[in-house]
Amino acid sequence: AAAASCSPCLAGRFSVTLAATSNDSCLSCDVGKYSNASGANTGAVCKPCPDGATTEQAGTLSLDQCIRPDAPNSSSVWECVSGRPCSVRGLTGTGLRDGHRLVISSESCSPSLQIVEGVPGGGVSAGAHHPGQIYTWDDSEPFAPEGG
Repeated sequence: AAAASCSPCLAGRFSVTLAATSNDSCLSCDVGKYSNASGANTGAVCKPCPDGATTEQAGTLSLDQCIRPDAPNSSSVWECVSGRPCSVRGLTGTGLRDGHRLVISSESCSPSLQIVEGVPGGGVSAGAHHPGQIYTWDDSEPFAPEGG
């Protein structure tokens, strides 16, 4: 029988197993990280996206795939008042598109994200529309965070 030949991991993946014979034995870079290196043998090749950015999935290949909304500006409208439907319109950023979601939290994006009580959907918006520029929260539940 012929010996299996080694197969390098594709970009966005790495293997800690010597002489891996398929991409199936490779691990993906975590969500929020990317790597354009192929044949990697350590997760250290996975670089974090810039602060405030993340990726849609594990195994991302490049910095260009990191998604990040811009800071609010004069053309974006944030309408979130207690007792009324909440929406964010005119959001701009890198990689935003329909179906993405926003989270209202009391902390910046981090593994210890603190959800704000009284925000519909646990703070998570419905999927964006209008090329990732409009986000809304379920208006069947009252928008009633503490402090209004």
